[in-house]
Amino acid sequence: MAPPEGGEGGEGGGGGPVVDLGSVLLWSPGGIDPDYPLPKVAVRLRADGMEALLPETVALGLDGPALPDFLADLAESFQGWVGVHVWESLDHDLVVTATHDGRGAVSLRWEIAPWSLWKGHAWRASVEVDVEPGEAMRKLAEDVREALAV
Repeated sequence: MAPPEGGEGGEGGGGGPVVDLGSVLLWSPGGIDPDYPLPKVAVRLRADGMEALLPETVALGLDGPALPDFLADLAESFQGWVGVHVWESLDHDLVVTATHDGRGAVSLRWEIAPWSLWKGHAWRASVEVDVEPGEAMRKLAEDVREALAV
């Protein structure tokens, strides 16, 4: 599955917008299963010499909140926090870990490990991106909410 080209539409992309963080692309894979009507997200990670794709996972968190809500909560904590904040998808195949350096930068570590990991075909991939706290994080949360239609 390829992400939509040019920010919208495209093969396998569900016709919606793409959130581009440089090393991380997020988009809706499209289509809702009427028997399992949960918001979904596709993730592509890119870094020097590495590209990894998670074609689809549920965008709801293990502890309840959807991915955009997790990001919005980080935006509200723009003055910083101690330790890490972690969001994990229901299927355990997408984990976002957030740290705040206390000086004006939030580091988001995006890690994917597809279901095949649980079947013994293990691989994991992760990248880190920095996002300014406050308004930039709020914008990211809004963009993800729009892309996933949640």
